[in-house]
Amino acid sequence: MSHDRDTLEDLDEFGLPFIPLDTLMIDQEGARELQCGICLNVLLKPVQCRNGHLFCHSCISPHIQKNPECPTCRTGLKERDLGRCLFVEKHISGLQVYCRNHFTLISNGDWVVDGSGCTEIAQVATIGKHEATCGYTYVPCKFSSECQGYRRKDADRHLIRCNFRPTPCIYCQMLIEHCRMEVHLLNCQSFPTRCQKCNAQYQKSQELHHQTQECPEERVPCPFAANGCGVIVLRKNLVHHFSSDVGSHLFAMKKQFDESILAITEKHEEEMQRKDKEIRELRSIINDSVTTTIDWNIKNWSLIRRKHYLQSNNFHYAGYSFFIGFFTDGDVEEAKGHISVYLFLDGSIPGKMISVEFELLFINHKFPERSIKKEFKTSYPIEGGQGWGERTALQTNLISEDEGFLKDDTFVIQCQIHPRREQWRLDGEFL
Repeated sequence: MSHDRDTLEDLDEFGLPFIPLDTLMIDQEGARELQCGICLNVLLKPVQCRNGHLFCHSCISPHIQKNPECPTCRTGLKERDLGRCLFVEKHISGLQVYCRNHFTLISNGDWVVDGSGCTEIAQVATIGKHEATCGYTYVPCKFSSECQGYRRKDADRHLIRCNFRPTPCIYCQMLIEHCRMEVHLLNCQSFPTRCQKCNAQYQKSQELHHQTQECPEERVPCPFAANGCGVIVLRKNLVHHFSSDVGSHLFAMKKQFDESILAITEKHEEEMQRKDKEIRELRSIINDSVTTTIDWNIKNWSLIRRKHYLQSNNFHYAGYSFFIGFFTDGDVEEAKGHISVYLFLDGSIPGKMISVEFELLFINHKFPERSIKKEFKTSYPIEGGQGWGERTALQTNLISEDEGFLKDDTFVIQCQIHPRREQWRLDGEFL
């Protein structure tokens, strides 16, 4: 039986199994007198029963948990009954032992003398201090876990000879593990190589560029292949090929140019037809729109008529914003005594023109048959202005309760808009 690993003095950096003390002892015969009654190895942290039988503490503790009696004398035994044996502890600490690096572990798990190992001999009490700095201790390589490590005394030599040491590639300067440098060079993009056709030297990363753009011995199609020339020549002979057949190349280029122009023209015509179809569809949508009717109720006419100009709230139609505006006593001298009324488009519509028909109805509440209707046709935007209507639409003296155009001091103007078409401006002209 072996000792519990938790009781080992020092493990090396590789976590190698603990070496039994009787293996390390110089006096192998003396080891028999200090054997544990359970594991039969030299005692480690010795304790004794009431009758003085000695055991390793790590051996007897699990034994009495299962069977609370001394394995030798069968006397009852519990953990509190175990006592230290100071004499034996002192005797063991004074034993002469080899440094643990005097031995090496072989494949079957046995420890054997290492002919090139440490020869230091010291007491058990002091050997640990030596082993902490022993030059024969194996330490892990800082370059790679694949490396088996090296003895501490050989550190400087190992750092310059380790197969896993980082080494700069002489071509790309990338740090590569020394043992993998040959594999790296097979794929290094900075590795110099020669063209098998022209013997030019270049980096491996430039190989494709050299073949497709530079190599004079590479067979390439004529640059006018897209124009119909099917000749394939060495790149170094391209100039001669051009100069010896200029006429046919120009003719082929012109032919392809004409075909390209024809294709562009046909595509343009198709695009124009598609646009024309969209325009017709949009015109149809506008023409089929429902007529919009707006009633403008102007309350408190007797007071508000004193204003020179009145304007309705904006109303929206077919995506556009309109409003009605009128002048209560004409907008020019010739229109005095009449109201001048107009339909305005609010804002601009760059690149477009909308044609509409609209009616302005001045409602007579008392005599409906005397209501006055004004009909107009126009297109927006209007050159020279924003609104369209009539300067002498209605005499102002007719707007009264007696004449019927006022009811509860409210004057009503009804506007109906009928769309006709919407046009887009292309190259300065409306379609």
